[in-house]
Amino acid sequence: MRNSNNFILILQVMLNFVSSDQNKFTGKHLWQEDILNPQKYLEKIYEYYVADDKSNLTRWFFSSEHTEFPTRRPTYIFQNQDRSQLMSKSPQIYNRLEGIPVDFFNKEDDKLDPYYELHIQEDKLVSENPQKISKEALWLNIRRVFSQPSPVEGNEKVGTFLYRKLGRIGLVLYLQTFRYKSMRDIYNTQPKSSGVNLIGLLPGSRWGTPQDKVLIIGTNWDIQGDKAGDHGSGLAALLEIARVLMADKDYKPEYSVIFVAFDKKNDGCVGSQKFITEYLRPYIIEEYGSSIQGMFNMETVFAFSSRNNSQMLPKVFYESNQNIYNGIMEGGGKGNFLAVLGRGTREELRLGTVLRKHMESEGLQQKEFHFPALNSSPKIITYLAKYSEIWNSNSGRFWFTDDTHSIPSVTLTDTGIYRRVVTNCRSPVCKIQQKRSNFLKRVLFLESVAKSLVKTVRELSMPPKMETKTQSDGVKLSENIRLYNMLSTFLSSLTNWQFRIENKIAELTKHYKKGSELKTNTVNLVYEYKNGDRINESSIIENNSNSPYFVIGDQSSNIPTLNNVIENYYGHTNTTNSSYNSPMIVKVIT
Repeated sequence: MRNSNNFILILQVMLNFVSSDQNKFTGKHLWQEDILNPQKYLEKIYEYYVADDKSNLTRWFFSSEHTEFPTRRPTYIFQNQDRSQLMSKSPQIYNRLEGIPVDFFNKEDDKLDPYYELHIQEDKLVSENPQKISKEALWLNIRRVFSQPSPVEGNEKVGTFLYRKLGRIGLVLYLQTFRYKSMRDIYNTQPKSSGVNLIGLLPGSRWGTPQDKVLIIGTNWDIQGDKAGDHGSGLAALLEIARVLMADKDYKPEYSVIFVAFDKKNDGCVGSQKFITEYLRPYIIEEYGSSIQGMFNMETVFAFSSRNNSQMLPKVFYESNQNIYNGIMEGGGKGNFLAVLGRGTREELRLGTVLRKHMESEGLQQKEFHFPALNSSPKIITYLAKYSEIWNSNSGRFWFTDDTHSIPSVTLTDTGIYRRVVTNCRSPVCKIQQKRSNFLKRVLFLESVAKSLVKTVRELSMPPKMETKTQSDGVKLSENIRLYNMLSTFLSSLTNWQFRIENKIAELTKHYKKGSELKTNTVNLVYEYKNGDRINESSIIENNSNSPYFVIGDQSSNIPTLNNVIENYYGHTNTTNSSYNSPMIVKVIT
């Protein structure tokens, strides 16, 4: 309400300014005919103050200047059938694939992969139970690959490891390369920066059809290294989730799952924007006609703290989610939860609800933060920049890449960037021991999050099947056809009846006495009339017709025989001043 009042005040000042000195009014973002339209005014403000600032992150993030259309179709790469997990799982789907089969287990390629020994080590770690999330495998990849002392942006070693890892798992790969204008290139005519997204497909039985409802699991692979507290936990979790799902031969999803490691997250999340504009929209949504259930965007999911007063949160979290914020602080201000950030749309609430069920089964807390102000075009969001910590993410690209086609997405984060370091250690030995203890808790936390996501992906990609009885169960096909015909006839009759009732109500409203209303607190008798006759007060006389219409409200009527009808329709009488049902019109036939 405060923002609304400020906006009204601004409009009043502007109106005074325009009326007092119209000739001097030359602001490029304001026109007299637009001032009274709040939406147009905000759009002009956006274009003037944001779009013209070449160094502004907000302007650059929402700009379409670095958006290009794909110049070539994607080329898919997948493991040849001799060692393909997908072939073992779904041979029908594998045989439909179009692309290049290769051998990701070829020892000659080990020369190009500096982490080739880790593939062998991980195979041994998960060999006893390959269908279970392995905390040892999570820690191996974090410790040996993703915990780099410096950012791994453009790190070919990590890229090669991910490429071979996803391929050995059995996913269908697409290496999406792209060029773009970074904030450093904003004044250049041609884009100079480039990146690559690593996309792994798990095609469902409805892949490539309008009936497919694709689910996306995403994270970024341009991690910032240990100094930034970024240990690549989201990337490690993505690999384990994909590995477990592919290892389960009984898991045969109906809806497709896309695993994607985005590049350039730390350059305005350009990788996720390119994924949408140059792959997801043209080749999945438009070409196949498939829909998107949404994306789970994993950021850091490694920081865990059960210490009091260790958790802080930005002001924007408090302003939009006071109850959640207060609950965390009243519980001791602990960082012992996974935060789910979204706009609170129906689709995103569904993603959060399914995940929360499985998080609770693992004994974890989930805190959901909703920012409904972001469920609009960025051009009309008031104070857009204050939400930058929310929309400057891969989820933000899914929300805002196209004003007319927002894609559901929720961000999973440990909120570790808002975490205090709380310790009672004074000696170096104590600090080392505490650090080791914290890492163990973090690995266990990450393991439980990954388990929850595996269950969530299973549920969302495999909708429950309707049990149907066959002829052997004693139900003949002819009986099914008979039942279908009965239902069709009933629905057709119901539709026709509703149409006639709506026409009758319209006629009553039209012909009733001008200036009066149909009262609903008592019974009003409106007698039949011939077409063209006008109903007036003198015509409403009892016994004037054998077929009166009763307009009945939710109060007890003055005709006792109708009270049961009123109670059945509206519920108990005299319990509420309003009703969810519209007034009832009953024709009494005598």
